[in-house]
Amino acid sequence: MLRYWTVLLGMSAGLALPLTIAPTAHANDDYKVTLEQLPEPVRETVLRETYGGQIREIEHKTDDGRVKYEVEFTTPDGRKGELKIAPDGRILERDLDD
Repeated sequence: MLRYWTVLLGMSAGLALPLTIAPTAHANDDYKVTLEQLPEPVRETVLRETYGGQIREIEHKTDDGRVKYEVEFTTPDGRKGELKIAPDGRILERDLDD
């Protein structure tokens, strides 16, 4: 009888676990990426627009079903900047400290 309940409990947990994990895995489509993981048009824009500075962070974001990449960087002269780039390489927004 104990074996029956152990098997039943194990099967229940095995079936319920994916249900608790799956919604959170797909609920947030924002994640960090590397320069090498970017689509080629986005990578070219990043390299051109960061002025040879240090890239601090790149995030893949999805807002209302639209993908964009947010890039935080520091220019060689120490100014901080942020770019928002569409998958085709278009700059959606640019912010650079003075």
